[in-house]
Amino acid sequence: SIAGGGGLIAMPAYMMCGMPMYYVYGCNKFQCAFGSTAAAYKYFKSGCLDLKITAVSAVSSFLCSFLGTRIIFYLTDAQIRSMIFVKNAWSYTAKEQPLTARNILMALITGMTIGLYDSLYGPGGGTIAMLLFTFLFHYDIRTSSGNAKMVLIVSNYTALISYILSGNVPFAIGIPCAVC
Repeated sequence: SIAGGGGLIAMPAYMMCGMPMYYVYGCNKFQCAFGSTAAAYKYFKSGCLDLKITAVSAVSSFLCSFLGTRIIFYLTDAQIRSMIFVKNAWSYTAKEQPLTARNILMALITGMTIGLYDSLYGPGGGTIAMLLFTFLFHYDIRTSSGNAKMVLIVSNYTALISYILSGNVPFAIGIPCAVC
């Protein structure tokens, strides 16, 4: 609920069950999407989200998550399996940033990075997103984490829909994992 969606733990667990990699990714996106939604709602209610910048990042996250999910289907199970193996951030205090040309460009790049990374790999995406929002925009940790959750929700649901449409989400496994 702070940084990521749990993929660093869930994906290896799914893999140990012997699932095909597309199922591993599909189940992971299923549980991440619901967990991220609950966390983002809490961040939103607590005022730890800059909706303007996050909305810009979410647009490019949507596009690149869709692209990344399409790319993953061109890779073999073995190729996918092979993919899975500073500054003081606490000093930043910003809670909101203006929509300047620089911030819009950085938000687009952040969303593209998160969307592609999250859909092609996944584990650690929340941490990467949080660090990008922290270091590029100097948000405090809570606002960075809230913004990361919102962008990851878009990426997770985009990838989840792609996996569902391709028939690669075994709901009998995915639903209990999402509930947990």
